[in-house]
Amino acid sequence: QFSNSILGIELSGFSINCNFTTHGIGNHGIVLSNCSNARIFDMLIDDANNSGILTFSTDPATPTLYTNIIVESVTIQGRGNTANGILIVDATYSGMHDCQVYDTTEFALELKNACAHSWIRNCTVKGNDLFAIVLGQTSGNAPSNCQISNIQCNAIDGLIEASNGSFNSYSTIKGDFAGNPGTINGCINFSGDVTDCTISDLVVINVPTSIPVVRFRDNNERNVVKMTYVEKEGQGNVVVFDATTDSNTVYVDTLVTGGVLD
Repeated sequence: QFSNSILGIELSGFSINCNFTTHGIGNHGIVLSNCSNARIFDMLIDDANNSGILTFSTDPATPTLYTNIIVESVTIQGRGNTANGILIVDATYSGMHDCQVYDTTEFALELKNACAHSWIRNCTVKGNDLFAIVLGQTSGNAPSNCQISNIQCNAIDGLIEASNGSFNSYSTIKGDFAGNPGTINGCINFSGDVTDCTISDLVVINVPTSIPVVRFRDNNERNVVKMTYVEKEGQGNVVVFDATTDSNTVYVDTLVTGGVLD
């Protein structure tokens, strides 16, 4: 763990084996608290318990926003023990790219709370048991002006969870639910106050009958989803609008349901 540094931290070129499977104790692989100007790259984090990599502010109620935190070319091997793959909290102009996350139990790639002008790019997720891509909020402000692009997700229980936030964009994302590891949670789920966000060039296949492809929940406004190709098992709902949503739009170029082209 590294704390209270803004002068520059660089971690690269080695592996961390937390070995939670054998010992049954432990927490995170790498933790940065109250840090800016940090780069973590070319690393393997194996078999942690809570998170592979976590960066955060120690005062979530009124956080100081840290900046320039980069996670690059990192592999998280969760082995069904690690909850979160890479989690960046309360940071601006920060992000992760060219990373791989395998077999995590909660969120694989997440920008949380007051993250702004930050990104997730060119990443792969496989075997995730809750949601693969998350922009979430549990305190303070919500993510804004963040970009998520070119993400490949296989054998997942959920693809995108947008929990509050505005002016965020998602593009060139593919999700395949075949071989999912646990309980199906959702495909694209908007919850809380999500406004003015866009999803484009989205491909999802093997979406189970039990979940809609897109669900807008309360207080979602002016969001746009453009899907290139959707393959849904059975005949269940493709899009669900809850009662208090407003001015949300969904486009689908090709929709296959239950083996039938609609």
